[in-house]
Amino acid sequence: MIKNINKIYFLIILLALLGFFFPIPALILIIITVIYIYSKQKNQSIEQQLQTEYLSSLAYKKGEDLKNANAHMNSYLQTVINSIATPIFLIEKNSEIGISNQSFLTLFPNCNLPFALKSFISTSMMLEKKATILLKIHREFYQILATPSVDAQKKITGMLFILTDVTETKNIQLAQETFIAHASHELKTPLTVIRGATEIIEAQTQDAPHDFAKMILAETNQMERLINQLIDLTKLKSRTYIIKKKQIAGDTLITTAASRLKNQAALNQNNIILDIQTPLPILADGQLFEQVLLNILVNAIKYSPSKSDITICATHIEQLTKIIISNASLPISQQELRQFFVPFFRMNTAEKGNGLGLSISKKIIELHGGDLKVSYQKESSQIFLTITLPDTIKNSALS
Repeated sequence: MIKNINKIYFLIILLALLGFFFPIPALILIIITVIYIYSKQKNQSIEQQLQTEYLSSLAYKKGEDLKNANAHMNSYLQTVINSIATPIFLIEKNSEIGISNQSFLTLFPNCNLPFALKSFISTSMMLEKKATILLKIHREFYQILATPSVDAQKKITGMLFILTDVTETKNIQLAQETFIAHASHELKTPLTVIRGATEIIEAQTQDAPHDFAKMILAETNQMERLINQLIDLTKLKSRTYIIKKKQIAGDTLITTAASRLKNQAALNQNNIILDIQTPLPILADGQLFEQVLLNILVNAIKYSPSKSDITICATHIEQLTKIIISNASLPISQQELRQFFVPFFRMNTAEKGNGLGLSISKKIIELHGGDLKVSYQKESSQIFLTITLPDTIKNSALS
């Protein structure tokens, strides 16, 4: 464009010089040049207009094609989502339901969500991270998974919720717990009678009858402990079990638990070493928390090699109490670690036990809003059980 303007200026100057020497021919040339330039510019303007109209038409067509493709993709996506039997819905950043399937609309006509689900949605939208919860909705149990929805730039655009019906599994679990509770209570009464009678026989007899009575008494005590643990585990799993936490001296509680098992550790030539921050205030049910410590320490003494140390480290940092109990151990596989807190699980050793103590301990810690984890360090052959407790004051119930 600039190049063309320069040419025009050059022609005008040239014609002006010619006009100085040849006025009439120069005037004719100027008129012809002006007509030529005007005609050329007009043709260029028409050509540019045609190009603009063509590009606009092409852009519109492409836009319509893209719009139709998006509509087709959305329709296809909706068809796929509706074919899924599991209720699914997406909550966008503005807290509106963006996408949902027919299963969701059938479960919640007019999108009337229960209060518990609304609370979970609100919390998930605030945290923007994966979370799960078990809720009872319309007499059915649903395992609800919340997961962030992200765009191409990895930016979170909302939260996707998937509801899985676990009613059958939950009913089986409740039936098992009910059976254990009833069976435990039914067994406990006759065992108490047997235990009392055996104690009388043991006290009044000597030699062989006395030894037999002692064996019966030992086995009866073992069965009674098992039944009591089954009852404890059933209570802790019940939806109505509530604990009341209060501030207690954690350092004193840990020291007391270690002292109670000092003699038992000495029989195996184990030494309990304490590394505790003082003071160590914790929010817990004192009796239940002491039971956790005793269960873990008894387990550590039972499985530790002779003449080895059992260490308890306890600290309080940033509203979180952490207690780590470690001891020497035989090699533990990853599969055994995964099953460590499963009821009745026992490692392949000659030690006796029913495998309930650690399951009970984990449930108690979870009721406190905390966590109990296990890890194994191959290099040092050490096993670590880590308790974490948050500083929250409220009643807790396991759902």
